[in-house]
Amino acid sequence: MRRRVKEQLKRIGGMEFWDTNFSYIDKETQEETFVPVPEERGTNLIEDTPLPPGTCYTATSDGDKVSLIKIEVITRAGNGKLNISGTSSAGMKEDIRNTYNCIHANEKTILSQKHSLARMDVTVQVTALLGSTQQTGVGSAVFCGIVSAVFGRNLKPALGVIGNISIGGAVERAVNFSDRVSLLSENGAKTILVPMDNL
Repeated sequence: MRRRVKEQLKRIGGMEFWDTNFSYIDKETQEETFVPVPEERGTNLIEDTPLPPGTCYTATSDGDKVSLIKIEVITRAGNGKLNISGTSSAGMKEDIRNTYNCIHANEKTILSQKHSLARMDVTVQVTALLGSTQQTGVGSAVFCGIVSAVFGRNLKPALGVIGNISIGGAVERAVNFSDRVSLLSENGAKTILVPMDNL
């Protein structure tokens, strides 16, 4: 029962409920057993295999609730269109547009000469894996997704990215940082890129 309550509190959010474990020890064999419960978060949402090009994971927060978000980016030959699907949040769409415009404005230093956003259409798909609210703050994950898709290169296995990118290219400090890191870690992230301001 204690384990079940702890897992439900963890879903509500907060570091205070995260780093505790409940187990029992068999008096005869002295064997310790950890009790799993259905509420326990699995570690397979973020897989420990190389991510397909353009795929990146992030966590967003509105101050109370934290959501695990999967970003998928596909590029194809075109004339510079940006398509956003999977979200109705105006703030999230603005973050994605700002990141796209930042890459577009600095593509000579970010992309190679043979890659130009003006010659391709970019589609960004947002999927909420855990949590019902999609908040702002996905810019860094979108940046990694777009660059990965443009070059066709896989991102590191079990990677999470936190932070947002301003229109000028600055990586902004992430709010509710510890809960976002915990959510990514609990769901399989082994490496998390974070803003320097959160270091």
